[in-house]
Amino acid sequence: MLCSGDPSELAVHVDSITPNRRTRNGDSYLATLLIAIKAAGISHVLLCCDQLEDFAATTTTRQKRSLETERFRDYVLETQPMSDMLTCVVTMHPRATRAIGQEWRLADLPSFEHDRADNRHRVVILERLRSVNKARILVKRYLDAARNSSAPDGNDLYPFDESAIEALYLRSDGKPRDLLRKANSLVFEGAEQNWNIITGERAADLLDSFAVDDDYTSTIGEGSPTVHRSWV
Repeated sequence: MLCSGDPSELAVHVDSITPNRRTRNGDSYLATLLIAIKAAGISHVLLCCDQLEDFAATTTTRQKRSLETERFRDYVLETQPMSDMLTCVVTMHPRATRAIGQEWRLADLPSFEHDRADNRHRVVILERLRSVNKARILVKRYLDAARNSSAPDGNDLYPFDESAIEALYLRSDGKPRDLLRKANSLVFEGAEQNWNIITGERAADLLDSFAVDDDYTSTIGEGSPTVHRSWV
């Protein structure tokens, strides 16, 4: 299918594969992709793995947790062509690091301890936003990237006003992902209601109507970081 000259043939085949089969054979698909990439003259690939905390889900047995951790090691560190081509960047919450720490060490994977001196160049701790001004900077950058014209009246936060940013900050517990998700909800609601501006009062009314966020990180104590690790 890769060599047939008909790209639709491969697409139809991949689309027909069930999720369970994709999970069981994920390493084969990744290896095939990397072989094609290498044939194209690209020798190095950056692989970003989000949600590594799924290894530590409460529904995952200890035996399966150990097996999945070892499979992760085999795929990205030992099995060709992956091991020679990949640099991995993974994200993991502190709760997950504790839950799979023993399995991680037994699999002889690189240490992800952020307080080790030899990890200072490859572990990045993402702290919470600590002020309304930091929230303002974050929202502004995303708005700037999305605009196709200048903001009206020189308001670089449009369609938000300053009080709306404060409402977002206070109701997101300083978590960037939660803040941006709620900002997105406000934009859609504002468009639906034809608001000319999203004020703090409007933002508070809508955000306070949401159910308690059941995000994985919502019960972590104040100041708990998300940690990004990378290794070659």
